[in-house]
Amino acid sequence: METDGDSGWRRVADAGHEDRTEPASDDVFAKLAETGDGQGHAANGDCPEDVVVATVEGESYRGTLLAGVAAPAAVDETVRDAVGTLGRLAGHTVTRLAHRRLVLAEERLELEFEVTDRDCLAVPVSDTLSCRCSIEYSTLTSEGSYLLYLTVETGAAEAAVEAVAGLDSVTECRLVSASEARCRLEVRKPESGASAMLSVGATVREATAENGVGTLLVEAPPDADERAIADAYADYNPASRLVAKRRVSDAVRTDGVASSSATDRLTDKQRTALRTAYHAGYFEWPRGSTAEEVAASLGISPPTFHQHLRKALDEVLSEQLDPE
Repeated sequence: METDGDSGWRRVADAGHEDRTEPASDDVFAKLAETGDGQGHAANGDCPEDVVVATVEGESYRGTLLAGVAAPAAVDETVRDAVGTLGRLAGHTVTRLAHRRLVLAEERLELEFEVTDRDCLAVPVSDTLSCRCSIEYSTLTSEGSYLLYLTVETGAAEAAVEAVAGLDSVTECRLVSASEARCRLEVRKPESGASAMLSVGATVREATAENGVGTLLVEAPPDADERAIADAYADYNPASRLVAKRRVSDAVRTDGVASSSATDRLTDKQRTALRTAYHAGYFEWPRGSTAEEVAASLGISPPTFHQHLRKALDEVLSEQLDPE
């Protein structure tokens, strides 16, 4: 978007971030427009009074939307809400296009990282308990924290909960289910490596660790900038290194991540409700989590959770039971 030196610029909204009104030097806007790094400047406290809308969608920061206002005095709460909605819609569109591009690609770029950073959830837990751990699923909650479901291959559930809850990077931990061989934990963290990957157009396919050494598999479209992906993850987890890169075709994929048309038609909220309910053990017998617990974990009300879940189930079951 071009700037208008005569009209000036004023902040309208900053979706997903605290409002900031700090003054800035004249060249900050030009730098924002050139780099798109509105989030970084805002974090440094030198964000201008211009319009800076973080286009947040689902699990990722998707860039910065800049808009000019000729009459700042006319900007009211309605306009702020409208621009915030525009930012979220822009982020949603970018995410869906990136997702569809990855799904339709016949070949994918796969990067493998070795991770020993202690902030990576599975690494210290597998080291403490001398076992294998895997992060089955993660999502961004409405409160801005990350919800993860960790499988720990040990029958010592209490020891697993203690090991996870004692990490500085973890704010909450709850036991979902346990057996003689493994247990599943629900974990809340303020940050996640998945977000770092989404910001560069990649997704985490698998995150595991055994005896203190982690393996992260990341996939992206075949023409993705592999150096940008590697740098983005290294910024998040410095104690990591890229150990392999390869081209993977759908014919050899065995992880079952390909989306069905039914799940593709779900809204982000419906998909999140369905996947979270599954990993939280809501469909197990006996249930690993109640509807109230899943809703609380996502930061939404139980009626809202039920609404999203039932619509998601209706869409998926309709395709399976009534494909006509």
